Amino acid sequence: MQHSTVDWSGYPMGPKLRIWLGININNDAKNDRRRPEESERQGFADFLLQSIGMSQTQPNLDEGQLVDLADELVAMDLPLVALKLIDSFSNCWHRNHFRGVLAEGIAAMQVEDLERSEMCFRVSRS
Repeated sequence: MQHSTVDWSGYPMGPKLRIWLGININNDAKNDRRRPEESERQGFADFLLQSIGMSQTQPNLDEGQLVDLADELVAMDLPLVALKLIDSFSNCWHRNHFRGVLAEGIAAMQVEDLERSEMCFRVSRS
């Protein structure tokens, strides 16, 4: 079943993700702070992966926005979506932001990509 942003407007998500999806930031469902059920969370993840695929043709993100989105996705327990977003916009992911590298490392650890996680957490010494 295909969903649109309207279908997910009541889903609990961060403000940067709402903006990126084109959902009114005031439509935050503040009274609904429940944790989504696994099936609902998986449906939302699938929707986001589909949205990432469609947005690749539009260079509409800079590194700061990408860091914000990856950070929110990790906080929402959607590490695979965060990594797919980072990989899809690798042209603007330079690992210049501590928060971004931290989010990528945590997401990689959560999906058991330990090599990628270690790369993010390893401190280069010159």
